[in-house]
Amino acid sequence: MRQLHILGIATALALCTIIGHLHSAEAAILSIDYGTEWFKVGLVKPRVPFEIVLNAESKRKTPSVITIRGKDRAFSSEALNLATRFPKDSFMALKRVLGRRYSDHHCIEYRRILPTNMIQDLDRGGTVGFETTGGEKFTAEELIAMQLALARAQAEEAAGGESIRDVVITVPPYFNQQERQAMLDAAELAGLHVLSLIHDESAVALNYAMTRTFPEQQCHLFYDMGAGSTVASVICFRDVVLQNPVRTVQEIEIMATGYDPTLGGQAFDIRLQTFLANQFQGQKESARLSTPVMTNPRAMAKLLKEATRIKQVLSANTETTASIENVMDDIDFKLKVTRQDFESLSEDLIARVRYPMEKAIQLANMTPDDIQSLILVGGATRTPAIQASLAAIMTELKLAKNVNADEAAVLGAVFRGASLSRQFRVKEILLKDRSLFAFQARYFGDNHHSKPPIVEFAAAKKKDDHHDQSPMNAAAVNDDMNMDEEERDLPMPLVIPIFDVGTELGTRKVITWKTSADFEFDLEYGGISSSDNPDGGGVANDKISHIEISGLTEAMKRFQETAVEGTLPTVKVTVALTSSALVLVTDATAFISTDPSKVVVDPAASFSDPAKMIRNMKDKVKAFLKDAEKVYKSEPEKDESAPSPSPKMNEEIGRESVEGREDPAEGGNSGSSGDSKAAFSAKEATNVAQNDESVSSLSPPTIVIKEVPLTVRVTPQGLLPLSSTAKLKIQSRLARLNRHDQNKRARAEAHNHLEAFLYRAQDLLTREDILEVTQESQRETFSIKLAEATEWLEMYDDNEDEDEDEEDDDINGNDNPFDDDSKGSSNDRPTAKKLSKTVQLTQRLQALQALEQPIAYRAAERAARVPALERLQAFIAHTRLTLPSLVANDTNLLTDQDTLALLSTCLQVEQAYRAEETAQSHLHPWDDPTLTTAKIRAWSHEIEDGWDRLIHLEQTRAFEKLKREEAVAAQQKAKQDKEAAAAAAAAAAKQSMKEEEEKESMKDEKSVKVEEVEAKAAQAKDEEAKAVKVEHENGEDVEERQRGWVAGDGQTVFEKQQQEQQQGQQEQQGENGRSKDEL
Repeated sequence: MRQLHILGIATALALCTIIGHLHSAEAAILSIDYGTEWFKVGLVKPRVPFEIVLNAESKRKTPSVITIRGKDRAFSSEALNLATRFPKDSFMALKRVLGRRYSDHHCIEYRRILPTNMIQDLDRGGTVGFETTGGEKFTAEELIAMQLALARAQAEEAAGGESIRDVVITVPPYFNQQERQAMLDAAELAGLHVLSLIHDESAVALNYAMTRTFPEQQCHLFYDMGAGSTVASVICFRDVVLQNPVRTVQEIEIMATGYDPTLGGQAFDIRLQTFLANQFQGQKESARLSTPVMTNPRAMAKLLKEATRIKQVLSANTETTASIENVMDDIDFKLKVTRQDFESLSEDLIARVRYPMEKAIQLANMTPDDIQSLILVGGATRTPAIQASLAAIMTELKLAKNVNADEAAVLGAVFRGASLSRQFRVKEILLKDRSLFAFQARYFGDNHHSKPPIVEFAAAKKKDDHHDQSPMNAAAVNDDMNMDEEERDLPMPLVIPIFDVGTELGTRKVITWKTSADFEFDLEYGGISSSDNPDGGGVANDKISHIEISGLTEAMKRFQETAVEGTLPTVKVTVALTSSALVLVTDATAFISTDPSKVVVDPAASFSDPAKMIRNMKDKVKAFLKDAEKVYKSEPEKDESAPSPSPKMNEEIGRESVEGREDPAEGGNSGSSGDSKAAFSAKEATNVAQNDESVSSLSPPTIVIKEVPLTVRVTPQGLLPLSSTAKLKIQSRLARLNRHDQNKRARAEAHNHLEAFLYRAQDLLTREDILEVTQESQRETFSIKLAEATEWLEMYDDNEDEDEDEEDDDINGNDNPFDDDSKGSSNDRPTAKKLSKTVQLTQRLQALQALEQPIAYRAAERAARVPALERLQAFIAHTRLTLPSLVANDTNLLTDQDTLALLSTCLQVEQAYRAEETAQSHLHPWDDPTLTTAKIRAWSHEIEDGWDRLIHLEQTRAFEKLKREEAVAAQQKAKQDKEAAAAAAAAAAKQSMKEEEEKESMKDEKSVKVEEVEAKAAQAKDEEAKAVKVEHENGEDVEERQRGWVAGDGQTVFEKQQQEQQQGQQEQQGENGRSKDEL
C-alpha cells in the first residue's frame, strides 16, 4: 500500500449556528449523504434550524434503490419490496460502480452478487450502464440522478414548496477524478447546482466540532464503516487565533486517512446470504427444486433481504430465526442463526477491520496513545464483532459513540453548504482537508522547435505549515532543480510534479513554460502503480485529461515585428485542486517581450512628407504603449549561452477563501474550453524582462511586456464524462418520465375514486332510507349503470398493461427537448393520451354521481326534514314566550313597538312553512321535495336576524342609559368634593387663628413675669443701698460691716441678699428660654 502521508495547509470554512441571513428567492440549501445502501437529506433555510428531511414514509433515511419497469419507476421502500419480485429491474448499490470501467474488479464483483444486466458504454471508454428487461438502457449517472431528484423533491416539500438548487454532496475521500465527475454529472441531471463535494469524514468532523470547543489540541480517530466501504481518518481539533481582526476560531485538520473500499456492511450481508442459500439448498424439501437456488435471481434477492435483517437482529441479540415464505418453487425456509455462526462466517472480513485504522495512525506518525477517542460512524459499526476488534487496539475506554452514526455526515454537509453560501452568516471553523493522491503533468514536446523548450517552475511561495513534502515527490523536485542545462534538454516526455500527496484542497499552482508556439500536455495521477491499492481502492486509470494551449502561435505572428529577438515568451498555466478534489486547468496566459522602438515606418512616406512621417511614428508608439500591461527597463545584455535558471514551481495561491467563492469549472464542465487571464505581478514581470531580453548595456531600450490570454481546451482521458448532447437527451427523457409519473398519479387517483364509489354504491340500493325515496325503475336504472361501470373498470384493469406497452415508443422517443409543451409538441401527444384515460375514469365517476346524487339528496332531506322543522317550531315558540318578558322587566329598555317586528317575522315564517308543509304532503317520497332543509334554515336565519337586531337595540339603549347615569353621578360627586374642600379650608383657617391667639397669650404672660423679677431685683438693690447708708450714719466699724450680720441660718445679711438676687436672675433666664421655645 502506498504511503499516504497527509500533509498540508488549511482552507477557511465558515460553519456553525446560523445567526443571520440574507433574503433570497432560493435561500434554502440542500445536503445529500448518498451512500451505498441509504441516502439522507439535510436542509437549511432562513429562520429554520438545520434539519433532516423526512421522506414520503416519514422516515429519516431512504433506500438507495430504484426499480424501472417500462415507464414506471419506484423508489424507496416500494422499490426495495419490488426488488424481490423484479431483481433484474431493480438497481441498488450504484455508488460502488459509479465512474468505473466495466472491467474493473468492483464491477465484476457487483455482477457476481446482483442479478442486474450491466452493460458497458464503449463510446465513453467502457464505463458501465444498465439495461432493463424491457430493453431500456440507462447510465449509472442517470439512475443516481433520479434518486437525487427524489431527494430534491423531498427537500422542496419540507421547505414549503420553495425551489432548491444549491447542494453539497458527500463522497468518500478515495474517489478519483472520474468518480467525482460522475457524481457532479448526476447532480446536474437532477437539476442541482453543486456548491462543493465534501469527504464523509470531513463532514462528520464538522458536525462533531459544532457543539465543542478545544482549548487544547485533541486528536480523534473517526472510523466510518458503511454498507460498501470503510474509511478511518485521524483528525485533530484545536483553537487558533487569527489576525485582522483578532479572533479565536476552531481548526480541523485531517492528519491521515486509511481505507478499504470493498469492506462494508454488504460484504457481511453477502456472507449470510450465501450461508442461507447453502442451508436452503441442503434441506430435504429442496430435492424437488427445478434449478439451484444460486441461479434463481428472485430467490437470491429474498435471501439477501433476509440476511440483512438477520445481521441487524444479531447486533442486539445472540440468536434469531431466518424465515422466508416461498423462496422458490413454493418451498418455505426457516433456520435458526446464532451470532457465533455469523462471526464464524465473517472471520476473514473481521480480520480486515483493523487495517484502515492502523494505516491512518501509521500515516499520521502517531500511536494509539496519541488518540483521545475512537469515534464510530456508519451503520455497520454497530456489529459487536467489529467493535470488539477495534477495541483490541484502542481499548474499550476510547471507544466513543458520541455522534449520530447515521446523520452526522449529512448534518456536517449542510453546515458546509451554509458556510459556502452568502445567504448565511456563520461562525468560523477552519478545515484542512487533503487529497489522497499526487498529480503531475506529462509534457510531450513541441514539433515547431528542434529541441524541446525549457520548462521553468516559478519560485515556490512558502506556506505557513509545519509539514514537509512527501519523500517521493520531494526527491523528484529536488533532482529537477539540480539539473544542469544539458540534463534539462532530455528527450520527451517530461514529467512535471504539480500536487503532492496530502496537498490541501483549494490550492492553486502555476506552471511556467518558455515557448513560442502552441503546445499540449497531459494531466495524470503521479506515482500510481498496481501495487499501491491491493484492496482495490483509489485510481483505476492514471490519465485524467489532455490539455491543449492555443493562441500563442497567432500572438507571435501579431507581435513579429516588435518582439525582442532571442527571447521566448513566458506562458503561465494555472492548475487548481478544487475544494471538490478535482484537478482543473483554469487559465493560461502568455507574456511576450516587445520593443516599441522597432515600429516599422514607410520610407517613401518619410521623404515625401517628413512631418507626417514623424506624426505617424508618434501615433504608432503611443498606440503600442497604450495597451501594454507594464513598462520596464531591461538589464544589460546577458550571455545566452550561460545556464538558465533551474526549474521551479510557484504556488500562486496557497489557500482558497471558502465563503463567497466557487471552485473554477465546478459542476462537471471538465470538457469545456475557453479563454482566461492569469494574474501577473510586477515582480514577476520584471523577472521575465530580465531573463528574456537581450539588449545593449550601453543604451538599454524600453521593453514592454504584452499579456495575451490563451485558449485552454480540455479533453478528458480514460473514462469520459457525459457530453452536453448526452446530458440533453437524458434530461429530456427524465422530463418525460417525470410527466409520466405525474399523469400516472393522477390516473391512479381517478381510478381509486371510481373504484371506491363502486364499492360504496353496492350497499346504496339496499339501504332502507334509499328504498323509501326511490322507485323500482330508478333503482334498476342505477343498478344497470353500476354494473356497466364495474365491468368497464375490470376491462380497463386487464388492458392497462397492454395500453402502457403501446405507448413505450412515445415515452422513450428522441423528442426535441426544447419543444414548447404549450404549443402542442410531440411530447404532448403521449401526455394527452395518458390524460384521456384519466378523463375517462373521471367521466365515468361523474356519470354515476349524477345518478346517485338526487337519490342521496332525497334520502338526506327525508331524514333531516322533520328534526329541522321541529327545531324551527321550537324556536318560534321560544321567541313568542320570551318577548313579553323582555318588555315587562325592570330595565324598561324595550317597548311593545320594538318587539312587534320580530313577532311579525315569526308569524310570516310560520305561515310559509305551513304552506310548504301542505304542498310537501301531496308529493311522493321519490319526488324532489319542496319543503327542504335549506328553506327551513333560511327561515331560522330570518328569526335569528330579528333577534340580533332586537338584542343590538337593547344593548345600545342600555349603553346610553349607563352613560347618562355615569354623567349624573359624576356631577354629584364633583359637587360633594367641592363642598368638602370648602369645609376643610374653613376648619384649617379657624385652627390657625386659635393657634395664633394662644401664642400671643403666652407672650403676654412671659412679659409680666420678667417685669416682676426685674422689680424685685431693683427693690433688693434699694434696700441694700439703704442699709449701707444706715451703717455709715451709725458709725459702725468697717470690719463689722464687711463681715456682716449673721442671719438665723448662719449667713450674713449681705450674703443672703446676694443669694436671693442670683436666684431671681436664674428664674428670669429660664422664663425667657421657655418663651423662645414656645415661640
